[in-house]
Amino acid sequence: MIAAGMAACGGRGAAKKTAQPPVQYGFTVVAEYPHDPAAYTQGLFWADGAMYRDGDGVVSCGIFETEVVDTTAAGDTFIGYFLAAVAEGKPPEAALRLASRASSITVSRPGAADSIPLRAEVAPD
Repeated sequence: MIAAGMAACGGRGAAKKTAQPPVQYGFTVVAEYPHDPAAYTQGLFWADGAMYRDGDGVVSCGIFETEVVDTTAAGDTFIGYFLAAVAEGKPPEAALRLASRASSITVSRPGAADSIPLRAEVAPD
């Protein structure tokens, strides 16, 4: 599975370094592995939500509106919650919603590790 935080984490969540702009690089990673499942965020600071694609199609999730205080750890939170949900057997749509909801909580708080919500804080699907 490819998990690339394109704009929000500046492409740093991807596997290799490049001189390409973050959004373009994220799409390049997805294009290089067309048959592998991929989850990625869209738009500057995820303004367009997140998507997941695999051989069966594409699913997307919008954003959860919140007051942005600090974007530190937003990408880590998204990827961690998404992969945890997939590991639990949740479908991609539910994993995207959980990860997006958790990231919206993260950006509403200052700091890095302290801003990441506990699972109990993220409303269940």
